[in-house]
Amino acid sequence: QRQMCIRDRYCHVTPEARLKRRLEERNAELRKLADPMPGSLPYENRRPIHVPERAAGDSVISFLESLRTIQTEQDWRDIIAADQLLIDETPVKAEQILKPGQRLIHVIPHTVEPPVNSAIRVLFEDDDLLIVNKPAPLPMHPCGRFNRNSLLYILEQLLQPMRPRLVHRLDANTSGVVVCAKTRKAARGIQPQFETGTVAKRYLARVHWQQSEDGFESTAPISREPTTNGGRTIDPDGLPSHTRFKVLERNDDETHPVDHPRGSDGDAGRHEAKHHRQDEDHGEERKGDASLGLRHLDEGRPGIRFDAPCREGEAQGEGVVGR
Repeated sequence: QRQMCIRDRYCHVTPEARLKRRLEERNAELRKLADPMPGSLPYENRRPIHVPERAAGDSVISFLESLRTIQTEQDWRDIIAADQLLIDETPVKAEQILKPGQRLIHVIPHTVEPPVNSAIRVLFEDDDLLIVNKPAPLPMHPCGRFNRNSLLYILEQLLQPMRPRLVHRLDANTSGVVVCAKTRKAARGIQPQFETGTVAKRYLARVHWQQSEDGFESTAPISREPTTNGGRTIDPDGLPSHTRFKVLERNDDETHPVDHPRGSDGDAGRHEAKHHRQDEDHGEERKGDASLGLRHLDEGRPGIRFDAPCREGEAQGEGVVGR
């Protein structure tokens, strides 16, 4: 590491070469963190449950029932009886009265999480942002059966002691470019671009169909919540969305590369384009690439674009800086 710093100081190293070397280092760190995935080994999972103002004066058991989790009342009573529900490291009683602001800790011993795709790849990094190609399946945040086997947990280990912030969402079963802010200031600058729909997203897919037109659009709404398998569907009461399609070429096997830039107020991502193709009766997606463009916090810099090719077996990507 010292020799590397001395070489940078006394020898000319282009920004591109420095970034390339940094990405190689980061991706090597990621491979170590993900082999094995941290949730694949048994560990004691400690899940916090925050007590809100509305629960003031409720008993522990009535508050837990109100959460409508997968646990039944008897499940919670068994957990409490096993001393696996704590406040300030002290086991609670089922009829104990709660105060707002308290934090319950649900201790889950010998936790082993379901397998996920570990092929996370860093596409770009600077002082403000870390851009990665998220594989699928892989949840963005700890939720349900997943805690350590999530993108956020892995990036927290990679960037510690920083507290990275994922500024937008992709479904667990969706692969693509994910923007991570390394600071609170960066998150405040980038997140509104996703909320207002000013981020440019483009997907290149290979689809199987038998339609003649080379260009078409779809404005079918996409469901607000994912289905049990992590996907989304066309829903008349869903999020507004707009996808434009353009056929780039036609192949003898009736599979055709289709370019579809995305313009949507929702965040259904690659699922939006997939279901718009199905809704328009344009067939089944085989595989595809994704790109994402946004405005950097530094207003003197051009916009940034990132490409994330999706390949058989493992998602791989390469960062591209440009307008």
